Amino acid sequence: MSSDNVLEVKGLTISLLLGGSYFEVVRDVSFSIAKGESIGILGESGCGKSLTGASLLRVLPHPFAKVTKGEIFFKGEPLHLMGHKEFNHKFRWREASMIFQESSAAINPVVKIGKQFAGVLKRVQADFTKAKYLLKECGLPDGDRILNSYPHELSGGMKQRVMIAMSLAGNPDLLVADEPTTATDATVQTQILDLLLEIQAKRGMSIIFISHDFRLIKKMCRYVHVMYCGKIVETQLTDELLKQPQHHYTKGLIDSRLSLKVAPKSRLTSIKGVVPPIEKWHKGCSFFERCEFSSPKCKLEEPPCVTTSDKARLACWFPVKR
Repeated sequence: MSSDNVLEVKGLTISLLLGGSYFEVVRDVSFSIAKGESIGILGESGCGKSLTGASLLRVLPHPFAKVTKGEIFFKGEPLHLMGHKEFNHKFRWREASMIFQESSAAINPVVKIGKQFAGVLKRVQADFTKAKYLLKECGLPDGDRILNSYPHELSGGMKQRVMIAMSLAGNPDLLVADEPTTATDATVQTQILDLLLEIQAKRGMSIIFISHDFRLIKKMCRYVHVMYCGKIVETQLTDELLKQPQHHYTKGLIDSRLSLKVAPKSRLTSIKGVVPPIEKWHKGCSFFERCEFSSPKCKLEEPPCVTTSDKARLACWFPVKR
């Protein structure tokens, strides 16, 4: 493992139980993240982004999903060899934490915030007075009122800030943010992203930011990994990827974005079809049926993910022409 990296993931494969059979839903995924860096994992729903993030903290929906292959190193320590008790006591919520997708679903609706916060603090052996400090750090200065409130008494933005505060309780060096602005409006989204960037700069924390929105990825992340059907199909510097994507799936996502430059009453660009169900993923390139530039080779042979320059990688037989 490189001394510059906080986390290295090598060949991660996750299988999901469907209809009595296991299918590989995350396939041979590899990436790394340096201290204080933010990387993005981007793709449509059903491509394996959230499962990848959840696997790092071993919070997969057991027994329906399980890691079947791969190695995960944190600060040089092999997490994949760590027993459950040691992992739970030493790593989860302390060294690394997670902001789960959609705060309204992640927070218990019938339990006051204070009681839920107490459970997090107990796990990381922190004093309850820390809750008010963390809430204030996350832009909620009226800690007493927040802690004595039920979730339904808070706005969506406030609940999201509570989730962020809870995730910081153990002073983690790595934060996995799984679509942390889901179900919030554009103003709240900007506030949450600014808050995460401010906390990251203050704490020197690394962030894995999972999203389907290029706008959010661009604001948060220096590098981005594009996932499709459980595989990373392209990795680039975010700015470079937006200027010159190499995979046709990535280009399709970029071209599908809403823009003020689109002529009035004109049709929006879209990628034909949808992400196929897991049991119909191709042995070759999974994007074969949706790609306008595919050939018989794409259907029969899976393209390897090869390094093109520096940290840039690509898995495509016929890349976008520059």
